[in-house]
Amino acid sequence: LILAPFIETVLLSLNLKLFGFFLKNPYLKAWTSGLFWGLLHGTQGLLWFFGTFWSFFIMSCAYLNWIELSYKHGFVAAALPHFLINCAVILTIYIDN
Repeated sequence: LILAPFIETVLLSLNLKLFGFFLKNPYLKAWTSGLFWGLLHGTQGLLWFFGTFWSFFIMSCAYLNWIELSYKHGFVAAALPHFLINCAVILTIYIDN
């Protein structure tokens, strides 16, 4: 719950830095990042792709906007929503059982 958003946000920042070498448009970088993470998570099932794609697109946009202020701000802007999404999923699973 806590470790995954932290690790994935570090990987997200590295992934966006890598995409930055090839792509200059921030929305295209965020879209590519969402696609990348959606495909990774989509191996669990088709619905995992769509939810993850959209979430990581938004988190990438947040990261790219806040990184201009500092890495810490960009990191928190991406990690906090990721943590909250994971909490919502865990809570839904808990309530469902």
